[in-house]
Amino acid sequence: MSSVNVDFEQAGELKIGQVGIANLRIRTLDVPRLVREMRERVNRAPKLFGRAAVILDFGGLSQVPDVATAKALLDGLRDAGVLPVALAYGTSEIDLLSQQLGVPLLAKFRAQYEPTAVSPPPPPPPPARAEPAPPAARPAPGRMQRTAVRSGQQLYAENCDLTVLNTVGAGA
Repeated sequence: MSSVNVDFEQAGELKIGQVGIANLRIRTLDVPRLVREMRERVNRAPKLFGRAAVILDFGGLSQVPDVATAKALLDGLRDAGVLPVALAYGTSEIDLLSQQLGVPLLAKFRAQYEPTAVSPPPPPPPPARAEPAPPAARPAPGRMQRTAVRSGQQLYAENCDLTVLNTVGAGA
């Protein structure tokens, strides 16, 4: 009788996580200047910028660069010491450019400098009839947690202070 060893374990585990990554917003499509500025950054802080992954954001330009110019920028940034890894989502032209360059497009990725859509403030509500506020509930005395808080454990102290006197596991 032959025994077959079946390996059900995956060779690799894929997880999606948050990664801090530099985003270079292109304001002026001057390739030599952009490369020079990046080289200066890398020289000033080599441990921070040397071989750092960078996402290129062409959203600050009035028009999308042509493939040759974008390729020259990618090559220049690599020579300056950083690694352009993707383009930031923008328009369908940016999507096409990312395909032509062979780099991924990070959909809806924008750094915090991107202004949020400002909506007009809602009209003020009509003045409500003023009613006396109910008396505030007397806060309960504070609670103390003397034992360790394990990872995944949740503590809740409603309407009172909570003081933890022991270790708190990661993810608690």
